[in-house]
Amino acid sequence: MHLLRQNARPKKQLIGSGTVKINVIGTSGSGKSTVARGITQKLNIPYIQLDALFWRADWQGTPDDLFLQKLKRRWRVKTTG
Repeated sequence: MHLLRQNARPKKQLIGSGTVKINVIGTSGSGKSTVARGITQKLNIPYIQLDALFWRADWQGTPDDLFLQKLKRRWRVKTTG
């Protein structure tokens, strides 16, 4: 399945000086990572794999406060409250 045409060009307002964040959602093994990498290559934006930020050794999750700190460093997340 081709989600992006080979010669597709991003719209200028998408790539402008603002921040672009795209969250690809799907079940295990559905090709989320493949699609996400393709999108980021086409749009020339960073690829951040959230699993790599969240999971620690022995499949131990990262506490919410530490995970949010990691996200802020990598993704410049704006939060409220």
